[in-house]
Order: sequence, then structure tokens, then C-alpha cells
Amino acid sequence: MDQLSASAPKMIAQGRDFPFVVVSPQCPKDEWWAIDALHDLLNEIVETYRIDTARIYVTGLSMGGYATWGLACTYPERFAAVIPICGGGDPEKASSMKEVPTWVFHGAKDEAVPLQQSQKDRDPMHPDITGLSVANIEMEAGDLLIFNSLLAHGVRPNRSKDRIRMAQYISMHPAEENNEVERRERIRLWREQDHPQRDAFPGDPREWERNHAETATLTELGEKLLGLKSWY
Repeated sequence: MDQLSASAPKMIAQGRDFPFVVVSPQCPKDEWWAIDALHDLLNEIVETYRIDTARIYVTGLSMGGYATWGLACTYPERFAAVIPICGGGDPEKASSMKEVPTWVFHGAKDEAVPLQQSQKDRDPMHPDITGLSVANIEMEAGDLLIFNSLLAHGVRPNRSKDRIRMAQYISMHPAEENNEVERRERIRLWREQDHPQRDAFPGDPREWERNHAETATLTELGEKLLGLKSWY
């Protein structure tokens, strides 16, 4: 209960009564949130108690803020609204919850979780471009394009007759060696010439690249960036 000093469970323990069901799961020590396990808990609560499924809300503070974003991005249809407090999440999944009312709280001087973590979670796939114009970048073979991925940008499906997409590249963001699932998926995408299954990656619906191009040959640096080999 000491971890819940500023929460509804603490208030309930002190005699406060609320006209709704409060569920406050705690993440095991030295572990991280398992979103599917939280969703299983939600299902159990709905099956056990009289719950209005049209009025389920999720909120969380700090680590709980990350869980709030994670739940809302993974199961947006379950929540009437979400209130993440000083948390963060995966910006590339934010578009899945674009219809969910969201009220974000984050202190500008937060030293534990930077404010930018909450700002990044705004929908990057459907930015408000009112009053702005879209610029198409024309490039030639061998050209290098460097851009800030937080800026609004996008790629289109490959519908050319015989060309490889400019976006068929290996991200220069090094693989996280402690994230085995992500590392294996990066390697699979490279080997099978596939693309991430996310809104921002429309991919190659005709599989022209997979059928006509060869898997890229990686340098030693490329193998480490991809996650094929360890840095250590």
C-alpha cells in the first residue's frame, strides 16, 4: 500500500467511498507490465462484477502511465477514455487509439520520465496539417535523406513497374538486445524482405521486391545494427 500513497486504493483504505469499481494492479518488483495479462485481468473483472463495459476508464502514474498507453494502444475498443500520467509509449502504435478520448498529464520538470514521452504519444500517423502543405521528396539512386522521425512523414506502397522503394531501408536505430521478440522480428523482416505490419509501412502489396530483389548483404556494422550479431 505504500506504493499507492496518491491513489484511489489508498483513499479507500482510509474510508473513502466511490460509486464505481476500482481495480489497481501492481507490477511485480523488477519486472515490466505484461499488457496481455492486464487485459486478462480486465476480462476477469468484467465477468465477475457488474461492470458497464461502455464506461471503463484506465489511468496510471509513471510506470502505470506506460501501462495505460500500452493497454489503450493494444485494446482501444475496451475503453471509454484514458488518462495517462507522466508515462510514455510507442508512437508508432498511437494511431490505433485515435478515436479514444485521451487526457494526458505530465510535468514539464519531470526528471524520472521526460515530458517528451507523453508528447511523442500524440497521433503521429494522422497529424493536423491545417494550413500546411505536403512536400514530396524526389530522390535519385544513391541519394541520402536524413530527417527527424518525429516530424510528420510517410511512404507509399510500391506500385512502380521495376523499382525498389526508397523506403526499403534498414533502420539505423540499433536493435535492443534485451528485447528478443523485436530482435527476431527485425531479422525476419530482413531475411524475408517483409515490412513491419504498421500503419506507417504500407509495404509492397504485389511482393515485387520479395520476388525480384535479393536480401541485402550486410556489413559487420549492419549485422550489429539489425540485431543479427551482438555488440559485445
